This record gives sequence, C-alpha cells and structure tokens, in this order.
Amino acid sequence: MTAKEFLARGYEKDREIRIKNTRIIRLKAIASMAKSTISEIPKPNSSDLHRMETIMAEVIDLEKELSEDIVEFTNVIKEIQRVIKTVQNTKEALVLEMRYLAFMKWEDIAKELNMGVRNALLIHSKGLKHVKL
Repeated sequence: MTAKEFLARGYEKDREIRIKNTRIIRLKAIASMAKSTISEIPKPNSSDLHRMETIMAEVIDLEKELSEDIVEFTNVIKEIQRVIKTVQNTKEALVLEMRYLAFMKWEDIAKELNMGVRNALLIHSKGLKHVKL
C-alpha cells in the first residue's frame, strides 16, 4: 500500500458513512410514508405490514453497520494522524492534514496557505515521500 492509498482510507471511510447515512434517512422516510398509509386504512393488509417490517429491519441493520463504520473511521483517522506526525517538514505535514484529515479540496488548501494549487500539489508530493508507514 502506498502512502497516498494509506492516507486516503479516511476519506473513503467517510464517504461510506455518508452514503450509508443517506440510505438510512431515505428508508426511514419510506417507512414513515408506509406507516401513515397503514394508519389511514382501517384494516391494513399483511403485505403492507410485511413491507414496513422489511424496511425497518433494513434500517436497523444499516444503523448497526453505520455504528461499526464510525468506530472504524475513528481508528483510521488516528492511524492517519500518527503517520502524518512522522513528516518532519511542518508545511508538508500541514498539507497532508488538510487533505487527508480535513478532506479539503486542492483549491481550498492553496487558498488557505496563500499559494497556487500547483505549489500545494508539489508540497503534497514531497510530504508523501517523507511519510513513514
């Protein structure tokens, strides 16, 4: 695994968490709609109840996965912080932190550091070479 791949794990896990959270929100909205439909009908048919049970079971499973992903994300971030601390040059370490811990875009990193994107990329490249895995 390259230094870049190692450091990018935090972003990848963050993206997985955001996607899973969006799925949970959508499923809860669907369940809520199904619940209101069921409550409006005097005698709900069993297929509507089964559908809602299935949705809620999926929500519960996803919430459990999400909780596990958050723990894993926290551990990955700690590992990334540890590795970035091995970089001696403070500017290189700062660029790596901004990119891999704050998930900043190159344009935002460059603006924050009052430099061009090309220079930020150059510092990033040097920083990756100084990372000790």
